[in-house]
Amino acid sequence: MSSNELKVEPVKTDGSASPRSMAKLYRTQKELLTPETSKLTGKLPSWVKGTYIRTGPGKFDFDNNFEMNHFMDGYAIITKFEIDEEEVKFSKKFLETDAYKKAMIAQKPVICEYGTHAQAPDPTKSRFSRFIPTSLIPELSDNSNINLFNVGDNVCVTGETCYFRELDAETLESGDKFDTNKMLGLQNAAAHPLTDEDGTIYNVGSSLSFKYNIFKIPNPGDKKDTNVKDSMKKSKVICQVPTSHTGLLSYNHSFGMTKNYFILIEQPFVLNVGKIVGALMSKGYSFSDWLEWRPELKNRFHVIEKATGKILKTEIWSDTFFFLHIINCFEMNNQIVLDITTFPDPTILNSLDMGKLRRGEFETEPTSVAQRFVLPIVDVKEVAEGVNLVNMTGTTVKTEAKAVRQGNKIIVTPDTMTEKGLELPVINRRFLTKKTSYFYATGSVAKGYFENSLCKVHTTKKETFLFKDSDTYYFGEPTFVANPEAKTEDDGILITAVTDIREGSNDFLVFVDARNMEEIARAEFKHDIPQALHGIFLPFNPNNSN
Repeated sequence: MSSNELKVEPVKTDGSASPRSMAKLYRTQKELLTPETSKLTGKLPSWVKGTYIRTGPGKFDFDNNFEMNHFMDGYAIITKFEIDEEEVKFSKKFLETDAYKKAMIAQKPVICEYGTHAQAPDPTKSRFSRFIPTSLIPELSDNSNINLFNVGDNVCVTGETCYFRELDAETLESGDKFDTNKMLGLQNAAAHPLTDEDGTIYNVGSSLSFKYNIFKIPNPGDKKDTNVKDSMKKSKVICQVPTSHTGLLSYNHSFGMTKNYFILIEQPFVLNVGKIVGALMSKGYSFSDWLEWRPELKNRFHVIEKATGKILKTEIWSDTFFFLHIINCFEMNNQIVLDITTFPDPTILNSLDMGKLRRGEFETEPTSVAQRFVLPIVDVKEVAEGVNLVNMTGTTVKTEAKAVRQGNKIIVTPDTMTEKGLELPVINRRFLTKKTSYFYATGSVAKGYFENSLCKVHTTKKETFLFKDSDTYYFGEPTFVANPEAKTEDDGILITAVTDIREGSNDFLVFVDARNMEEIARAEFKHDIPQALHGIFLPFNPNNSN
């Protein structure tokens, strides 16, 4: 693995705070309803004009000194950047979910979050109804602080329970709330739905019948009167995959898709359904209480035909790993190439304890790496044992990944493409389900090689290029905006928000040329930019302007 560090400048400190004080990253945010305008330094291409919207945890503290336990418990705040050729307007607003509104009344959580128990009775329910369960499923939060996606021209914001919401991209007002449990019988849905070339949206969800369900939301089309509600009425489950482990359901943050297949990975970070049912007897639970790390179960890869929903019979397994994000998948020589950022275990989630984060006690050793798996599409009975089935003859793909028959199973071994410490990977979305040579990611707050940087990775050459400016800068997830006239995969601009952890220093939005990883423009703001998990870029459409 080779690396190239393209920009490094010495750290400048003003003495106002310790260079490693993390407090600014994890403080409760304040709304900014009147946008702050910043003049761009540098020059943007005209095709970058548009709106960049992000979601992430933003409220951790209440007036009565109650604090949320975990970073993922923070109530969602939506960040909006309106990007023009000469200036950027920045605003932020809390997403008015039911969980948020109830917590604001009670001044503490009423519905359990990932790591924080419900602390107060629901102020919207009668005293009697609070004690009478109306479902076999504990009440889940609609705190949509993870991701955004399009349904046609509409924007939706989601967490990873059964709820997601429509969002008005102009006003940041919360719209209709949708429930996959009521509509499809799914008690949760992954935070990363995928949109096919024809506009159809696919996602994976779980049900307490111990099945994983792939469902689709049809493309609403180009008609102006179409909406998310109409599309959801036409949504349906197209495939059900039984769990491999009795009483346990894999935690699924994302899944994979190629032109012809879905890839669902069961990992040994599992929901114990018995614990969920037991939670009905007590209010003293959080989502993390139901999760268990069972490394002896290992990882299983399910491959499903997209056109028919048929599950391929060959069992494909690997040694144990934990993952959040699949980078991309594509088909090559009757094989599926699957790129993932992996961890040895889910320690990363425990590291997001708010007390530890605010004290700067994030895990000291980076663990996440980008790995490439290759899944052969074969009948296991028709291939020899002990032979590497990975075959990239006649392609430009080079990999050390292995796939070997052992008995009635295929055991896959990944090829590691990077050093440790990167996450929140993105690609040029025009290449989703297609062969990709590049992806981009951030070092976030992990220590090590990728710390305080934005990176570009060449997946075949295993080359890494860094944009790195100061060790007080913390980069959020990048978003790739493609040149509409691009002739190469990496012809585009990366947009990301950067927090300068020095008190009194400006946060900023930076624009980086994805071809050479050099900064072309930035916009600085006096108001704090919230930490976000994921974002979406909405290009300016003159046909939609008033």
